[in-house]
Amino acid sequence: MLLIILITSLVPILTHSSVPLISAGFNIALFIFTVITVFKLNLVNTTDELRKYYLILIVCSLVSINPIALVLSIYLFLQLDTFGLHI
Repeated sequence: MLLIILITSLVPILTHSSVPLISAGFNIALFIFTVITVFKLNLVNTTDELRKYYLILIVCSLVSINPIALVLSIYLFLQLDTFGLHI
């Protein structure tokens, strides 16, 4: 799911569509933070820490107006609450 979030954050930037500069900046921030989250997944020891990462992903995808990333981030957050640490 994080791979899909990475792809959907890069598509608006790479297609050179009429994406506002602010939205493109937030998409880049979403991409960078998703990469950081992928690398941190194996180093996280508590669900609270992982919950913070997913909340930041939700906020970044909301601000960047990326509905696919928003839905996937919410799903990851809810899955974490349901099943605990899913590493």
